[in-house]
Amino acid sequence: MVLHEPIGHLGRRDQIDGASVRPGPSSRFMSLRYDGECVSCGVTILPGAKAWYDPDPKQITCRACWSDDTQLADTNGDPARFPGGGSSALTWSEDGHARNRKKGAAGEYLMERYLHREFQNGEVVLSNRRLPNGKGDLDHIVVASSGVWIIGTKNWSGRIECKTTGGIRSDDERLLVGGKDRSDAVDDLYAHVIPVSSLLDDRSVPVHPALVLVSGNWGPRVLRVLLDRPYIHLGVWITWPRALSAKIKAQGPLASKTVDSIGRQLNQQLVPM
Repeated sequence: MVLHEPIGHLGRRDQIDGASVRPGPSSRFMSLRYDGECVSCGVTILPGAKAWYDPDPKQITCRACWSDDTQLADTNGDPARFPGGGSSALTWSEDGHARNRKKGAAGEYLMERYLHREFQNGEVVLSNRRLPNGKGDLDHIVVASSGVWIIGTKNWSGRIECKTTGGIRSDDERLLVGGKDRSDAVDDLYAHVIPVSSLLDDRSVPVHPALVLVSGNWGPRVLRVLLDRPYIHLGVWITWPRALSAKIKAQGPLASKTVDSIGRQLNQQLVPM
């Protein structure tokens, strides 16, 4: 069995404000060849049963959450009709009329909801922020005892690997997802560390970049997930949501008053998008 942390499981555990997840425009209502879990409610659907199957994120929505005669999600319609409709990322994706943008925005929204539910013990969560002077955009920032976390979210499909690509003597390690080189995302995220650090009064505060892949396949290296050992490349954690939560929640050098102070400071300096 391939073990991974797909966006559907994240949505099942956290239930997006109690709303069902609408199948995408390419979904088909069909008899399933294999068993699976509903992306909305988490119910197990057995082979032969009918359900909505979305081939792009490879997600299943059961009949109870979405009727077989209900209209599918409209990519050109009102953003409120798409799951998570009010977030700035989703509004932007609707204007773009691009399916890959919609998929990425959905990942950002689900991660935002996940972070707000996961961190309610004095941590500060900020989403969709812009660095001063147009130096870059940030998906999420979390301030906790363990430090300041710069979090990028990607909703890519395919096997996730960090491996050397230049031969046996090469030290050029790359991030591959579905066979595609995605290392630029790591470089871009790491480039945000200094701009964020420069906003802090205390330069000794630890700043951690993390790239969260809310979809994708971490197999066949199932032990990596079982043992909670995400990749780290160029100082950037490449991880799944649950493993990131454990690292953020680890006890660190910042007192609760410091966490609150840094959170207020970054909230003022990082303008919402």
